[in-house]
Amino acid sequence: MAVSDGGGARRPYYPVFLDMRGKRALVVGGGEVACRKAAGLMESGARVTVVAKRPTAQMRAWADDGLVTLAERAYRPGDAAGMLLVYAATDDARANEAVYAEAEAAGALANVVDDPAHCRFIVPSVVRRGLLQLAVSTSGAAPALAKRLRRDLEERCPQDLAAYVELLADVRALVKERADGGEARRVSLLEAACDPALFARFRAGEPLDAEAVLAELFAGADGDAAREAGGFR
Repeated sequence: MAVSDGGGARRPYYPVFLDMRGKRALVVGGGEVACRKAAGLMESGARVTVVAKRPTAQMRAWADDGLVTLAERAYRPGDAAGMLLVYAATDDARANEAVYAEAEAAGALANVVDDPAHCRFIVPSVVRRGLLQLAVSTSGAAPALAKRLRRDLEERCPQDLAAYVELLADVRALVKERADGGEARRVSLLEAACDPALFARFRAGEPLDAEAVLAELFAGADGDAAREAGGFR
């Protein structure tokens, strides 16, 4: 769904990644779609409540393990209170609309699955490689295209990007701790750390850690400075 401004014109959604750690989220529905929504929320660290008259076996298992709070019943007024995100994924359109209305009134962001008119947010097609996430959205205008582009990105993004991003995170922490010369120098060092040649060496199995990469970055930066001081360009 593309957002309408009331006059029929479409506008893109505002893209954002939410930190859901410790935040409350509600999933209403007990089918496979609801199960997928709950799984994604759990993965992000949310505190998930599921309300479902007939939950899947997987949902019951999560509840038994203390991973979700499960209420095996129909949605009741007040269930959306205190939630940051609310998914309505039942097979009853009227029930979904009621959930949406209550979520809106409670100030929660609501999404009725497959009902664009009742969505305050939508979920993009996502390529995940550990901490790296590439999100593709057409603002609901052409979901099939978003999925096609996601598949293209999946083919172009190797799985070991996940470990490489972890390495870069460690390098970034060291640069922030040890690099002097101001923000401009830190930015230059971090951009150098993203050189495709470094990733190629990482993929080839070269034993690289944050300390080794940082030493290379400092050596490269010092060499560039010396060449500039000597009049070389």
